[in-house]
Amino acid sequence: MELQSEYHVRAADGLAAIDAVAGIRERVAPVLQVCEVRAIAPDELWLSPNYRRETVALHFTWIADTDAVLPVVGELERVLAPLDARPHWGKIFTTSPETIHELWDRFADFQDLVRRYDPVGTFRNTWLADLLE
Repeated sequence: MELQSEYHVRAADGLAAIDAVAGIRERVAPVLQVCEVRAIAPDELWLSPNYRRETVALHFTWIADTDAVLPVVGELERVLAPLDARPHWGKIFTTSPETIHELWDRFADFQDLVRRYDPVGTFRNTWLADLLE
């Protein structure tokens, strides 16, 4: 089992994001295997964490201990929140649905598409249903 998290911030906030992580390094280090930083070009995909913004992504590969990792993920999200860090959808995050709605410019458009093409929730699980509310 491999646990990963990734957060995307505006490129202009990349150094501030690295500094924020460094500020909690004592919490991060015991559960971290690998961290990488990448620069990513903007795109036009509504749910992409890089939608219409040049991005710096902070990637974390964690130890295989969910109970130890989740509190650190929450702490990372707390220190990165002022930078409007968008989590990677396919990795571990604890960002609330309300915050997700605020972070993605086109989230309401996505909700409209879901209501239109999946009105009875055939393709939803509990997590997605909660996110879409």
